[in-house]
Amino acid sequence: MAYQYFFEGAPEDEVCFTSSWALIMDRQTWDARPTLHENAKLLRQVRKFRTWTDDFSNMFGILR
Repeated sequence: MAYQYFFEGAPEDEVCFTSSWALIMDRQTWDARPTLHENAKLLRQVRKFRTWTDDFSNMFGILR
């Protein structure tokens, strides 16, 4: 499971910037941490692609 989070920093804040990030975890971890549910958006797979591993990576396939 992958969840996206978005944080919008205040324009006058010189320390905290706007950011978007994702957490990838199994269902058991998600269920055990209800505070992670706040402001989370479930990321759904748009198309099938091969999983990245230490032995395989294909940047071109992701960018197509």
